Amino acid sequence: MHVQYDGDFYATRDDKGLSVLGLKPGTVLSVETANSVYRIKLLEDEEIEILGGMKANGDYRFACDTKAYLVGSFSPSSPILREGWVGPGMCMTIEVGEKQLIRTSPVKNVTVEGDGWSYSFDWDK
Repeated sequence: MHVQYDGDFYATRDDKGLSVLGLKPGTVLSVETANSVYRIKLLEDEEIEILGGMKANGDYRFACDTKAYLVGSFSPSSPILREGWVGPGMCMTIEVGEKQLIRTSPVKNVTVEGDGWSYSFDWDK
């Protein structure tokens, strides 16, 4: 079982971001961060397959599709984690393996692709 966090976090009209908790399995997110690009495919039971994420040395964090959990995101200025959330300027927290947490650089943009449709948030514009 993946890491559990206590607390409820609710989006307001002013919040920019995306809750992945209600998206269908098979939905694909292309997430551009300040330092990398990730391809995240949603699977069943909050599990994901993730690919990409170049490290400073040129290697990829996820060189092949890797099963993981998108735990949520947090603002670099606040330790509060928003479960299942991806938002501009927020760092994603991804759990891989036995509770190993990976934190990304701040998110710049997300494109969501579903069955026959796509939407780009274009936050960095």
